[in-house]
Amino acid sequence: MNITREVAMFLGAGASKPFGALLTNQILPEIMKKLKDGTLFTSKNDRDTLKNFLVQLMPGIENIKNPSHVLITEVLSLIDYMLLSDFVPAPTAKAEELKSCRMLLERAMLNVIPGRHNRPGEDNTQTELKRLGEWMYETGNKSGLSLISTNYDEIVECELYKPFMGGGDRPFDAVNKGINFGLSWRDGERDVVFHPPADSHHSVLKLHGSIDWMKCDLCGWIVCNDNYTLDKGHLAGVGVEEKNPNNTCNCGHWPLRPVVIAPSLVRDIRDINILNVWKNACEELRTASYWYIIGYSLPIDDYAIRAMLIRALKSRKTPPKIHVYQWGDQPEMQDRYGAFLGECDFQPTGMEGFIKDVVNKGLHITAPRAQVEKLSVSA
Repeated sequence: MNITREVAMFLGAGASKPFGALLTNQILPEIMKKLKDGTLFTSKNDRDTLKNFLVQLMPGIENIKNPSHVLITEVLSLIDYMLLSDFVPAPTAKAEELKSCRMLLERAMLNVIPGRHNRPGEDNTQTELKRLGEWMYETGNKSGLSLISTNYDEIVECELYKPFMGGGDRPFDAVNKGINFGLSWRDGERDVVFHPPADSHHSVLKLHGSIDWMKCDLCGWIVCNDNYTLDKGHLAGVGVEEKNPNNTCNCGHWPLRPVVIAPSLVRDIRDINILNVWKNACEELRTASYWYIIGYSLPIDDYAIRAMLIRALKSRKTPPKIHVYQWGDQPEMQDRYGAFLGECDFQPTGMEGFIKDVVNKGLHITAPRAQVEKLSVSA
């Protein structure tokens, strides 16, 4: 039995920001900070290699006053362009070193992203996050919910997992059986494969991969280790310098490597596992009655996601009710949404506004359908 999920939440980076996630312009400064204080990676050699490479690529990176003005996207895009064009950045550089340092930078990115990065004095909004998790769980049970995310972090979806958690020494098994992740994957500790449940009322579809997904280059499976889910760290932070149970597949291959579509403008989505997630996401958008797009700016260079949204919109008999929650009054973004997706209710209140307008009112759980239909008027 395949269950149609009535509500689709589409999350961009701005959706996790209120809960302490890093934004794009904060990633490279955090990497440079950890390189400087020696807390990035378990290997000093890896730290020195990456630091020397970044200085070789950007000779003034350590001297600029505000490293947040240099985006991780432009650094990765530059490296990817050189790799595709068979160029190297310096006289002594070698092509194989460029590829190796590209992988180190990707690992560094995943090392700093996990968790919440609230600064002293900031409201950690834990109450709102908990309320959001309860709403997602109850909405799924009542109306069917699909959470589609471009984010690597798991801050939002972890709150959805908590009501599913079972007992015993493998509490996350109940999550695997209750939520559709859009792909089949192998448990890291046991030779057990989890497939998407056909009768699931909830989906979590990560378009760009996740900090807890690792890929085995021998058997081709996505590998996860549930002992590192929610409260014990993340697989992306596990070192690759020596063989250990956390970086080894059940088939015997190591080291496992992260599965992410890195934020490069020169990117190509070919991994069969990721492609399956995209296929599922397009179908769930195509069949959902309500789209809530939160913290996603519909950037002009993100053609793949824009194409998916358009395909999902045009392959249905009637359009969905589309509500966009983005922080700040941004007429150019509102016009982009209107041009490509047609009639949208655009709110400049971000995730906070979504919680106020939708979550706190219990829409799709207890509110009558008429109240949901009038959201654009009352919000």
